[in-house]
Amino acid sequence: AREVAKNAQVPVVPGTEVQADALGMQLPLLIKPVAGGGGKGMHVVSDFADFNSLIERAQREARAAFADDRLLFERYLPRARHIEVQVAGLSDGRVVAIGDRECTLQRRHQKVMEEAPAIALPDDVRQRIHAAAIAVVARIGYRNLGTVEFVMSCDDPNEWYFLEVNTRLQVEHPVTEAVSGVDLVELQLLIAAGEDTMGKLGDNNRSDALTDLITHGSVPSVGHAIEARVYAEDPAKGFLPTGGRVVLFDTPRRDCVRVDAGVDTGDVVGSGYDPMIAKVITSGPSRAAAMCELDAALAETALLGMPNNLGFLRQLLAHEAVTSGHMDTRLLDREDFDIGVTLPDDVALAWAVLRTQQALQYSRGDSLWSGGWRIGSSAPFRWRGECADSSVTATVTEVIDQPMSFHVALGDDADGTSANGQSRSVVLCVLESVDESAMRITCEGFSREFRWALGRDIEGETMWLSAAGNTWSIRHSARLFRGSAREVLTPEVLSPMPGTVLAILVASDAQVRAGQPLLALEAMKMEHQVLAPHDGTVTSISCEVGSHVRMRELLITVEPQP
Repeated sequence: AREVAKNAQVPVVPGTEVQADALGMQLPLLIKPVAGGGGKGMHVVSDFADFNSLIERAQREARAAFADDRLLFERYLPRARHIEVQVAGLSDGRVVAIGDRECTLQRRHQKVMEEAPAIALPDDVRQRIHAAAIAVVARIGYRNLGTVEFVMSCDDPNEWYFLEVNTRLQVEHPVTEAVSGVDLVELQLLIAAGEDTMGKLGDNNRSDALTDLITHGSVPSVGHAIEARVYAEDPAKGFLPTGGRVVLFDTPRRDCVRVDAGVDTGDVVGSGYDPMIAKVITSGPSRAAAMCELDAALAETALLGMPNNLGFLRQLLAHEAVTSGHMDTRLLDREDFDIGVTLPDDVALAWAVLRTQQALQYSRGDSLWSGGWRIGSSAPFRWRGECADSSVTATVTEVIDQPMSFHVALGDDADGTSANGQSRSVVLCVLESVDESAMRITCEGFSREFRWALGRDIEGETMWLSAAGNTWSIRHSARLFRGSAREVLTPEVLSPMPGTVLAILVASDAQVRAGQPLLALEAMKMEHQVLAPHDGTVTSISCEVGSHVRMRELLITVEPQP
């Protein structure tokens, strides 16, 4: 592809296929598989001391993903934008450009949000990039839809280079459809059928736009569109891929929102595929309007059954660099986002009240006495649960003369005292049913609607709650976690995700340091390293290369140093 671009007089990123020559390149440089895509096997070299280990990792990932471990070494622009042009090689030999897209927001070279058109491109630069994209595709006589990708300096829009051609319809094609009015799937089918001219396809706007494109070779871009990729991943744990059964998937149903999803309630998200499970697309007359619509759509989306990135996407939309359009491809890797794992009190209250209401419904359907009924009052319920690395305890008492009302105290003791001795007040919570999967909780100082569902697996029962795009899971616990003045180091290293063991990087009895890679796991087509949680000695290895492991399965035991 690089040679084709060079022959078409299109600038390519300076680089080489020769490993020895790469050692003479200026840092940072990028290692990428020749057959690569989707960020797989790509690594940035900032220090030549890491060069050989990153080559080994890139080759391992490339073999697993593409059955081809050849590598390229290219100059890496520390502050770059990712711009791409949608093209179509028509069946009559013409190549047309159908607008461009901004795909700069990425993490680990994997796109997170995409927009159309690209932001603040000078007209002459836009025309030159479109012409370059057409020239590359025309040179090989390509007949289909495709995307020509470019990298551009953030400091100088006149410095841009060809990256690659994706010879297919891409994930982000809906934003181009939204601003061009062209149904790209319909166009792809027409090209495949060998249609040189357009017959009458109907009276809708998309067919008019498609007719204009094929007749005149261009179509105007109207308004702005933005797409967010919904991933089954845990932002609080370094965006590790997750998975499991989808216990609830609910999306907004409004004209300005399009949702393309690969799952529905009841489906299982496994570890064999990319972690992207849905796309939320919005459009509007301006970029600000499209972003506002997307934020509202993400807030109305509920994905329960696994950690996900919906809340993170809303944070990203509100980031100053994103709202201003001054983004680069390393923004997400560089910036610290407030991705907390602490359970907010209002969510803990909602969990406690919902658990109590469930218990009351069950007990009343069974026996008048089994719910702890007393003359003139109700016996309190005591709930314990785990959320991420923290725990929550609640004491709930039904208010018998006020339907769906409860007194709730949060804390380790029945009176609401927490582990550190601080007292939390008892609050009155009123539960109101919205529909079968939504409840509104009104307590002192707030009223909030939650989507909720129960999930069950081999470890027990989990309640999933979602509000404003954020998701929490609280697993039923049979024991009370109390604070400790002394940190307890756990020797068991558990799998952070379901996946396949690619490599074991330490031996039994080895001395390891905190943060040292212990083994490599492949999950959802990406390699992830499991690191030592503390200094210590490897006393046992409970897995082997090629074995499939479940989430939280024991991998390695590292006894901490005394």
